[in-house]
Amino acid sequence: MAVGKPGEDNGMIGDVVNSIFQPGVNKGLHQFTNYAFIGLLVVLLALGIFYEFNIHVMFMLVLSTGLLIAINWYVGVRC
Repeated sequence: MAVGKPGEDNGMIGDVVNSIFQPGVNKGLHQFTNYAFIGLLVVLLALGIFYEFNIHVMFMLVLSTGLLIAINWYVGVRC
């Protein structure tokens, strides 16, 4: 995968690779972060159901949700 120029549309994965070499957060990195956190939330919810809503798993679910909301708020304020 070649690193493209900053103005080109490289797709999400290309933007994630480009973000290594450029300061700030681009659209692809933000999408990738959201997808990763959504995956984490799905896994924690499944674990919560599987372990009969264990307080520790539910607490991790709440913390992860709060972190996702905070990241999206911070990126929204900065951009």
